[in-house]
Amino acid sequence: MREKDIPLDSYHYHEILDRLSVFTDTIDRYVFKHPVSKHHPELSDIIEEALIKLVDAYQMVANLPVLDDSNDDILKPNYSQFEDSTFSQIPPEFSKPTRTDDLNI
Repeated sequence: MREKDIPLDSYHYHEILDRLSVFTDTIDRYVFKHPVSKHHPELSDIIEEALIKLVDAYQMVANLPVLDDSNDDILKPNYSQFEDSTFSQIPPEFSKPTRTDDLNI
């Protein structure tokens, strides 16, 4: 299956926004603000242009219409893995919140 044949869901849009954010932050912190970049303005200018393009890409994705995947199981948490766990067998007295005035402190 080719990459462009993969059906998109809203998670894909969230994922690319996350990646763009991470790369933008990483390039800003560790490349643009690096002493070598500061020492060479022509290099700094090119890196700044790259950062602007990444921010533009982020804004473009953020403004794309996201697919309605309300029936998409990838976005729904699967709690069935915890049904038989130790946590499901917590004694009732520990499973409800306790008010501090009930503790006789």
